[in-house]
Amino acid sequence: MKTLQEDVYWVFSYDESLKILKTTWKGLDLDEHIFKEKMQSIAAVVPTHPVAAFLANTLQFNFGISPDLQEWHNDLLFPVFEKAGLKKMAIIVSKDIFSQVSIEQAYDVNTFGFVTQYFETEQEATQWLSE
Repeated sequence: MKTLQEDVYWVFSYDESLKILKTTWKGLDLDEHIFKEKMQSIAAVVPTHPVAAFLANTLQFNFGISPDLQEWHNDLLFPVFEKAGLKKMAIIVSKDIFSQVSIEQAYDVNTFGFVTQYFETEQEATQWLSE
């Protein structure tokens, strides 16, 4: 796994052999500006890497995504994922119920041809993505 970006909020990495992009949130509280900045980083990286799958480890994601921000997120990332040929997205769900619900709502409207599954552990998610 090669680290593409790392700071106090997250680690953004890429597994070249499996063609998986991965975000691991570190638990520091986000605001809308930081969230948008991170999503724009993903959107910028996807076209430059062969991507078959995306793994979002949101166990420590401490941010409720508002409906307007969910729409912005989807409008930004889903077309990029579709163009890249993304097939699977695995999300390790947050233990914070508000964050979990907003994450699930953000991905429930997916009509772009990739399958999204929710997992409790990274091991389960990685196994499913590599099948």
